[in-house]
Amino acid sequence: MFSPHPQRPSADEVTRDQIARLDLENAQLRQAVGSHAVIDQAIGVLIAVHQVSPAGGWEVLRQVSQRCNIKLSVVAEGVIGWVLGEPMPPQVRQELEGALQRFRQERPESGGQAQVRGSSSTAGEATGHQGDSRSGD
Repeated sequence: MFSPHPQRPSADEVTRDQIARLDLENAQLRQAVGSHAVIDQAIGVLIAVHQVSPAGGWEVLRQVSQRCNIKLSVVAEGVIGWVLGEPMPPQVRQELEGALQRFRQERPESGGQAQVRGSSSTAGEATGHQGDSRSGD
């Protein structure tokens, strides 16, 4: 028979739904915290290697992400991998060089032109650190 009042879910069903939603939210928050840490580490790399400010490092990563149509956290992972000796994808490397050059042109007090290892000069040469052990490919 048809009842004019819809059947309410049981307390167990409500609890299961709440637990499922909370599990999903928890997983999303863990992923966000992990992504945030990776992005902060990549900003630190840009600060150390290319002498940009924290805000400048954020802006450089943001530009590369948008221009390559890649998530910011993936770009950040590439920057961290690069400093650990892994090759950077050519498109990301090219956009990173361009973003760093634009940043330096907009803020001339931040120094000379910086390029990413694997391009026409190395990161060590671009920042004046000729003896930088990361310079060689």
